[in-house]
Amino acid sequence: LQSFSERGIRALPTEMSPVGIWLPDGRPPGGGVWQLPGFSEGLFEVQDEGSQVIVQMTETKPGDRVLDYCSGRGGKTWGLVSMAAPSGEVLAW
Repeated sequence: LQSFSERGIRALPTEMSPVGIWLPDGRPPGGGVWQLPGFSEGLFEVQDEGSQVIVQMTETKPGDRVLDYCSGRGGKTWGLVSMAAPSGEVLAW
């Protein structure tokens, strides 16, 4: 949030997800999210808050083995991997 604020981008924590950030003004000045600090480094991805909440509700812990049997583009899978890391495993289909 601080990094966005330093660049004049209004960013707020999401209401339900403990890991979400909301940009209430929409796209940042100058274009899309790929221009935001941290995007090209892979520090975040665009995902709706509902998907973030679903991942949090799994209560996945480091070292867990998780089966994501309904994965799509991989957003929720990515969230599960971040929760199971560094010693866990996520199998996705």
